[in-house]
This record gives sequence, structure tokens and C-alpha cells, in this order.
Amino acid sequence: MKSTTVRSGLTGFWLLGSIVLMSLFAGAAQLLGPLGQNAELAAQVLLFGLAFGLPAARWGSALARLHNLESPRRYGWAAALAYGITIGVCVVYLNHVEATIQILLMRSNLEIHQLYTLLFVGVTAVSALVTGLALGAAARDARLALRLGLWGGLGAGAAFLLVVLLMDFGLGYRVGAPGAEQRATMITVTLVGMVAAAFFGSAALGRVLSRRTP
Repeated sequence: MKSTTVRSGLTGFWLLGSIVLMSLFAGAAQLLGPLGQNAELAAQVLLFGLAFGLPAARWGSALARLHNLESPRRYGWAAALAYGITIGVCVVYLNHVEATIQILLMRSNLEIHQLYTLLFVGVTAVSALVTGLALGAAARDARLALRLGLWGGLGAGAAFLLVVLLMDFGLGYRVGAPGAEQRATMITVTLVGMVAAAFFGSAALGRVLSRRTP
């Protein structure tokens, strides 16, 4: 079972394809300026949905094949829609309320690194939870969906949180600290966090699938 759990975690690296696609789509996103506000938001959701959904489709299919689930393509579609749409909506919404977030930051005692942790760990956990639920729905098993959502969200969210804490207190990579821009701290922490969340979130899902009752 340990071997299957680790192999499930390794399938999570398919999700990192979103990093490549986001860099490719960055130029397209800059061309959205002339559009109206509603059309621009819809186009941004679509771009983020594709950037995160396409790799998720490969990941969902790979995870299904590893655990001998019927119709791996169905799990791929479920993962693509759930992960892509959730990430797309969250990112675009956060961009839309950026001014509100800045006001909240100024009026509260929250520091930049604390707000970063809340937002990024939260989005990671929510996207993993929704994706786990979708995989369970693809299996047509409500109890399995709840377990996948719970453990997927906990695994991915906890992994990202641990990375943030280790890089902050252990390596001195604190988002928003003096000199953070020169060290590309936010980018570095985010990338490492994504890798950890992809592996441990997928491993948690794999462990649940390994213990399921056929």
C-alpha cells in the first residue's frame, strides 16, 4: 500500500504542467485589456481553467489507471472541470477584490506573509477538496467522495502550509519581508508549495482509493 501511495503522489506532478501553461497563456492574458469588464473576467476564468484543467485531466486519468478504476477518461474529465474551474474562479476573484484585500491589510494587524498564507493555503485546500469530491462523483460513490474531498483537501493544504512555515522560519523566505522581491520569495515559496501540495494531496487521495471497497 505504501508503494501505491507514493506512486499516487507521483501522479500529482502532472498538475505542475499548469506552471508551463500559465507562462504560455501570460501573453494571451495581456491582450484582454480592450474587452469589457465582464467579458474580460470570463476570458480570464477560461484561461486559468484551461491552464489548470488540462494537466488535471491527465492527472485524473493517471490516478484512475493506477487504481484500476473503470473509465479513466471519466475521472480525467471530472478532475479537469473541478480543478480548472475552482482555481480559475478563485484566482480571478482574488484579482478582482485585490483593492479590498489591500484595504483589509492596512486596517488589520495582518502582515503580508500571514495574508499570503491564508489565501494560498486556503485556495489549495479548497481546490483539492472540490477535486476529491468530483473524483468521488465520477465513481458514483457519495461516501468515497466525502473521504476523497476531506483527505485530499487536508493533504494538499497541510503540505502547502508546512512549506510556507519551513521556508519562512527555517530558510528565511518570508513573503513581503525586506529584500523579498530580490530573492523572488513569493514565486519560490509558491512553486515549492505547489510541488508539495500536488504530491501529498495526490498521495492522500491514493491512500483513500487503495482502501476503498470495490
